[in-house]
Amino acid sequence: MLKNAPKFITISKKINEITNNCILVAHNADFDYRMLKNEFKNIGINYSRKTLCTIEVSKELIPNEDSYSLGKLADSLGIKIKNRHRADGDALATLELFKILINLDKGDNIQNFVK
Repeated sequence: MLKNAPKFITISKKINEITNNCILVAHNADFDYRMLKNEFKNIGINYSRKTLCTIEVSKELIPNEDSYSLGKLADSLGIKIKNRHRADGDALATLELFKILINLDKGDNIQNFVK
């Protein structure tokens, strides 16, 4: 899959532009954000964005789950994941989870999880 993928430097400008003034929402956001920061650092760019982790929000708004992995939460909430462990499949599942979390957040608590 990576053999024909573009080098990070060729897509970095676009990533920087589309994430400017945005909050990066991800399942295990610390990991994804660390990877992005490191790739930007490797090309000499200081990349800084706010993040929101759907694992942390899920623990608050959906207590008592056996697991907060994306797959287990998706199963529990009826979210279908196509192309599991691929960027597009996991991103779409995270989007569906985030929509559910927004609907469950009656007290506007999600803002408290933005780092």
